[in-house]
Amino acid sequence: MTQVKAYIMTHLTPTMINKSLTFLTPQLSLVYMDLLDQAMEIEGHLRDYGSHKKRHFTAIQSMHQQILDCKGIIFHSDYLDRYDDFFISFLQTVRIKDETHKRDGYRIIKQYATEFYKQIFAPLTDIRIKEVLLNQTKFLSEVTEQLLSDFADYHDSVREECQLLLVCITSRYLPPKIEVDEHMMELQQILKSNIKSGWPNAMNG
Repeated sequence: MTQVKAYIMTHLTPTMINKSLTFLTPQLSLVYMDLLDQAMEIEGHLRDYGSHKKRHFTAIQSMHQQILDCKGIIFHSDYLDRYDDFFISFLQTVRIKDETHKRDGYRIIKQYATEFYKQIFAPLTDIRIKEVLLNQTKFLSEVTEQLLSDFADYHDSVREECQLLLVCITSRYLPPKIEVDEHMMELQQILKSNIKSGWPNAMNG
């Protein structure tokens, strides 16, 4: 990454966001998301295993964490397709075979999923409307597919974040009444207990 690109990502973009937070709207949040997506693409052509791309994705994850910390994202149901693109794009940062990227990436996704639910779904009282909106999203299935594949990851910290994210998704986005078989009930209990006691070695493959 050139010095100019690094300056834009680490100084100009955060400065612009900080100075505009006073005027925050869902539309302005979309501008922030577009900026983060464009920053992601700066080194998107590099190989996943290269040190330059790893450093770049570290910076990207840092930018996402900062925008969450400063509460710079306001969601609105009119832009669900834009949010799909945004979240699916961010998934690139957890597909690198690196413990830190996977762990921090899933932690960030969990924060986004929680905030997305609080702003879009929690205010709704009609379950049918919730289901309609949920059916319009694509990112949850993409995220779930990716995190399930990482349940077999070698690192404990990655598996723990996967468990936390899966519980976050299932507890917030699944319908309140859902028919599940005995096997799924057992799996849910295992996930909940492992968050407190850890993942048994016998289940690590």
